[in-house]
Amino acid sequence: MYELNYAPKKLSEWNEYFVKYSEVKDIKYYNDFLCCYEPILNKIARKFLRKFELDISRLDDMKQIFAQVVWEELNKERTDIPDLLSIGNIVMDEWHEYVRLNCGNFQMPNAHQYAILRRVAWLYYQKVDGKRVLSQIAEEIATKLKMELDDVISYIETAATFKPKYNAEFYGSDDGDEQYQSAVFRVADNLTTEDCFFILQKKEKIQSILAKMKKTDRVLIAAKYNICKECFYDVEKEPLSTVAIKLNLTTSGAEKKQKKAIKKFKEELIKQGLWKL
Repeated sequence: MYELNYAPKKLSEWNEYFVKYSEVKDIKYYNDFLCCYEPILNKIARKFLRKFELDISRLDDMKQIFAQVVWEELNKERTDIPDLLSIGNIVMDEWHEYVRLNCGNFQMPNAHQYAILRRVAWLYYQKVDGKRVLSQIAEEIATKLKMELDDVISYIETAATFKPKYNAEFYGSDDGDEQYQSAVFRVADNLTTEDCFFILQKKEKIQSILAKMKKTDRVLIAAKYNICKECFYDVEKEPLSTVAIKLNLTTSGAEKKQKKAIKKFKEELIKQGLWKL
């Protein structure tokens, strides 16, 4: 996207491009920065799109937003020189705004309500434990955030139907702490590279399917997708060889059983309408 008709000089630090531009106001340094930084930007933007489950066709939009923010920051009347960290924070805010306005079946009216949605949803998915009902969890959140119960429930329902299917990494705590568990449980078929994400309301149906399966099958399915077989939160990946030992199986035997279990699991998901053919 940022191709040039010459080979740009790569400077030792990204902020050097901003310093050079600020000194001589030569657009060459702006263009050189975009061209050299593009591989890194691609990785960051793609990761953001995956979190939102957005189509890769939006990649150019995200990159254009980045380029615009860099240009505006470089040309603001200011006494200091912008740095990549501060620019990155602004870009992330702009990307969130882009999602809020352009990527949802339901559009949040303003950035403030969008921020509340993120906070309520994050708190909700931290508290889901399979034991308490929605109203109980919502009451705790309402008390914590000093909100009306009906409003909290409304936000939770919105989060579950918002176009970027719910992913806790998409949201975050107010203090910026990102050390929280994923709020989605997933079933991914690596053979087809298809990832199916289920909102938490479907958790009961999936638990019911798993409950009817043998314990060995449940353990192997959970190991395949790096999820806890009880709560569906992400867990640290465990080698199949280690899982096999726990189940008193050989690694090859565990692999065969795992494939059969996944096939059976997938068939049940299809019957329940939880998996698209």
